[in-house]
Amino acid sequence: MKKIFIEYRNLTILYVSVALVLLLLSVIFQSKLLPTAFSFLTLFGVFLNSIFLRSGQLLFAASALIYIIMAQNESFYGEIVLYSLFFIFYTVSFIRWKRKKFQISSVSFFQFIIIILFGVIFTVVYYWFLSQINTSQILLNSLSTTIACLAVFCTTNKKWQQFYFWIAISMIQIILWLTTFSINDIGNLPVVIVNIFLVAINIYNLIVWKKKFKNIHSPAAGG
Repeated sequence: MKKIFIEYRNLTILYVSVALVLLLLSVIFQSKLLPTAFSFLTLFGVFLNSIFLRSGQLLFAASALIYIIMAQNESFYGEIVLYSLFFIFYTVSFIRWKRKKFQISSVSFFQFIIIILFGVIFTVVYYWFLSQINTSQILLNSLSTTIACLAVFCTTNKKWQQFYFWIAISMIQIILWLTTFSINDIGNLPVVIVNIFLVAINIYNLIVWKKKFKNIHSPAAGG
């Protein structure tokens, strides 16, 4: 374990720095316990996943359970459904996770059409469903769940375009949790902070994955 952290020294320093900033802001603004716990679990889950450690999936699963409770408190029922699916996905990934040869693929034209059709149809249907159960912030909940489904599809199939969806999810969740702020209550601040970081790290991942995909499939590489 120590050897791995030394190998990824710069990445370790980055995540520890972000964690310290997150902790400092959480203390200053007296953040709530659950959002703070969710943010730290997510942050270090992303870190462990980045250095190919299986335990990252376990942290994601734990953070999903906490998020479900948070969403219930805010009547974000669409998010409850979404993170219930995430919990299952992360748990299965933890059990089946194996380090394999790094391969990247791209979304085909046919898959792109299916993604567009699924996105439109699912969002409309899910919006109607959430409107029947008195969900708060219906549109944001609907978009978040739709995009998450597409993100999981692309991630499972090692598509470099997955990061477009992960970036979009974090941006939506920033807006979603900002709506819970009031003059006297910004206890959900850690959720916003960690998603801002996730936007940045996923933009970086998008650039890296796209570059690697092009290098693998360039004429010089014999792709």
